[in-house]
Amino acid sequence: MTLRRPLVLSDGKTILFRWETPPGGENYWFRLIDDSLNDIVPKTSLKTALYVLHMEKLATRIVPGKTYIWTVEAFDDMTKFIARSEAVFAYQGK
Repeated sequence: MTLRRPLVLSDGKTILFRWETPPGGENYWFRLIDDSLNDIVPKTSLKTALYVLHMEKLATRIVPGKTYIWTVEAFDDMTKFIARSEAVFAYQGK
């Protein structure tokens, strides 16, 4: 499974996390942590290959210049594991 580079929208407050759907992938777990392994977005169940992060809804702020790790796990019907990918993301700000 290939993770695409996160896309920061022009408002500077919304980030799109996207990935290539693996064969058989129907359900996904998305997670975002900081470089100290603190949850920014705890493991979240999704039906599409997209997570939209609205920074104003986060309890913990995304800090410019800080490194984050995002992980996606793919399953067929939430029972059979298919793939897992992880990538580093450095938020540069607006």
